[in-house]
Amino acid sequence: MKKINILLTILLLQLIPSYIFASGDRIKAKLDTCIDGDTAWLKINGDKTKVRFLGIDAPESTDKYYRESSDYTCSTLSRAGDIEIEYDSKGSTTDMYDRTLAWVWVDGQLLQERLIKNGLAYVAYVYDDYKYIKNLCYTQSFAIKDKTNIWSSPQMTEGYCSTIDYSNSHSVNDNQEDTEMRDDSLSGEIKAFIHQMGEAFSSGIHAIVDTITSIIDTIKEIFSNFVV
Repeated sequence: MKKINILLTILLLQLIPSYIFASGDRIKAKLDTCIDGDTAWLKINGDKTKVRFLGIDAPESTDKYYRESSDYTCSTLSRAGDIEIEYDSKGSTTDMYDRTLAWVWVDGQLLQERLIKNGLAYVAYVYDDYKYIKNLCYTQSFAIKDKTNIWSSPQMTEGYCSTIDYSNSHSVNDNQEDTEMRDDSLSGEIKAFIHQMGEAFSSGIHAIVDTITSIIDTIKEIFSNFVV
């Protein structure tokens, strides 16, 4: 009977498309409510979760460039076709305010780096050797050099990045299309539609899987009647 169970399990796994399983360490998410430049409410596994973007800090409501930073993040998330989060193995998954700490990916690009590139956030709150920190410091160095947005203020300092060597690092988003806010961009609405169609198809696959599982249970019951 054990052999039968193993064979039927293998058969079921062969029938399930590989894309149903999450790839890598990223988890699918959906935007619920955008708060500001570095915080948003996301739906993760069906749960509404407050996510604080790991490794950066964006201007507060009383700071210059607060509106630009908030608008950039909220527009990017609302127009995204695909949002994913990634926990850092060397960092805590929550902060003292019980917010989830994570890297945020939008259409395959690291949102933290896009904010830093545009001078709308800076590297901060680093308590360990986080996965993408050197990449962010590398990108930040160009924003500093060009005095982009927040770096136009003489009061801004490199902070944490001045304490590490990131000279051999690179941009996380290199060799990918920079899908920043553009009027002529590949419409976010089109990406969202494609994403929704994919989800609908995935739901259909799950229904098929449920049916197959039911059939397998029936077959197992039939086989069991022949086992002495």
